Amino acid sequence: MGSPDTRGRGATLTRAERRRQAQARRNRLILVVGVVVSVVIVAAWFPVSGLLHQRQQLAAASSELRQLNTQNQSLRHQAKQLETSAAVGRIAQQQYDLVAPGEQAYQVLPAASTGGSGTLATAPAGSGTAPGRAPARTPSGAGGGTTPARSSTGFLGRVVQTLEFWR
Repeated sequence: MGSPDTRGRGATLTRAERRRQAQARRNRLILVVGVVVSVVIVAAWFPVSGLLHQRQQLAAASSELRQLNTQNQSLRHQAKQLETSAAVGRIAQQQYDLVAPGEQAYQVLPAASTGGSGTLATAPAGSGTAPGRAPARTPSGAGGGTTPARSSTGFLGRVVQTLEFWR
């Protein structure tokens, strides 16, 4: 068989070997406890909820920044398009009813509800347009005025006609 120095599975350990194994187990336990304590200290030093909240704020700020950059790019493109005088003139005419110098704007109001579907305005005498056509602009003095339809009832009839237009 074997010598007494060789130990198999069932062999008993000496006191010194048992101490070494117990010391190794204690060392491993101390290491594990040290790691756990370190993690607890780090978690207490840097609150996890604060870090998560800051991460959420950072994500929201990044999203807002991307949106603002997109809007900024769109506004730059729009500003570049508005640099032309034709675009400015078109906007002035469409949104503010302005006319170019030397032109006069006419506003055509619908007739009173006397069975007709609408009224075709005629140009003032001497304007050079055909009867039955309403020019949007005619060359004349600066300034825009409206040409209200004449009513046989006078001022009160004109006010009523104007108010009917807004219905």
